[in-house]
Amino acid sequence: MSEAEAGRGSGSVPVQYHQFDVGVQDAPVVSDLDHACNGLVRIADGTVIVMTS
Repeated sequence: MSEAEAGRGSGSVPVQYHQFDVGVQDAPVVSDLDHACNGLVRIADGTVIVMTS
């Protein structure tokens, strides 16, 4: 799998404070990244925060 391809999987994740994070350890910090939030997902450097109910 190349860096441009996304992997796929399934499983359980721990949820705290109605959210869980998906990210890559030691991911590069991107200073021009739009840190917008649409209420369901939020983007941070190297991480996507997924909101749950």
